[in-house]
Amino acid sequence: MNTNTVSTTHLASTNANLTRTTSNLIIQILSHLIRGFFTSKAKTATRFPKSATLFSKTATRFSKTATLLTKTATLLKNLETLPKIRETLPKKIANIKTPPPKHLFTHHTLTSKVTTLTSKRTTLTAKTHYNPPP
Repeated sequence: MNTNTVSTTHLASTNANLTRTTSNLIIQILSHLIRGFFTSKAKTATRFPKSATLFSKTATRFSKTATLLTKTATLLKNLETLPKIRETLPKKIANIKTPPPKHLFTHHTLTSKVTTLTSKRTTLTAKTHYNPPP
């Protein structure tokens, strides 16, 4: 398989993943904003609450809104970095060098294997060759 074909295919799948990630981030941001908007509204109490209870409910409501806003800010920051990733991705893929297949031997390894085999053969013939005493 051609290296260019592999990198182009990989680039296309990565682009699709980035597009999917972008749409997911936008959906998350919108859901955080909507959730923060609806939870921050004051609820009407049926009974007259004690001031301490009212304060604690308000504090938790605002802390939830604050965490939602920080999550939204983080998601927006992630959304800003996506175009940079899209720009640098083709360069990174182009720089990937595919290693040669493992079954191919280099010239050096083949010659070293041949020399070890011949040396083993000569030692075997020397050991098996029997010279009777004169």
